[in-house]
Amino acid sequence: MGLLDWSATPARNSVADPTIPAADGASARALPSLVRSVVAGVRRYSDARGGALRTGGQLNAYTVDAALGITEIRSGIDLIVQADRTNTAQATLNVDGLGPLPGTDAGGIRLAEGRIVEGRFYHVILDAEAKAWRVQAGASTLDEIPGLIDLRRGRREHHHGGRKDRGDSDGGDSRGDAIGCR
Repeated sequence: MGLLDWSATPARNSVADPTIPAADGASARALPSLVRSVVAGVRRYSDARGGALRTGGQLNAYTVDAALGITEIRSGIDLIVQADRTNTAQATLNVDGLGPLPGTDAGGIRLAEGRIVEGRFYHVILDAEAKAWRVQAGASTLDEIPGLIDLRRGRREHHHGGRKDRGDSDGGDSRGDAIGCR
């Protein structure tokens, strides 16, 4: 249990988080501990949303210890994580021991080899219906945009049926990569 178990209904929070002694009738001496625990919970949430989390795990099974006490698959939980390695096959993400869930792009497609890149930050949102972590921002979503222009080089990616080629923005052939493309 943790910050994500806090309720918008105040009365439900007396036992929502065991690290915060907020039970009715608690001693005034418990107040400083309560305040410090609330501040610590807010800090953990800030770290989870601010990119302070780095993945761990092995191979394509990524893990993150967000210390948020995530205990259920619930839509809307989101994190910003930095990848510690590039994936070599379809990847899973296990946050706070919740269990491995597949990583998908914004459209729900499983992330293929090389879509998670070491050192890059990714905004992931838990999709309870799909039982997956959707990558909403990061390199894995940028290369899905047809006609994406690399402003540094003036190059555009063109889609032709099932294949892609990359050329200058004026249509000439060039070997540059669009932003976020391998």
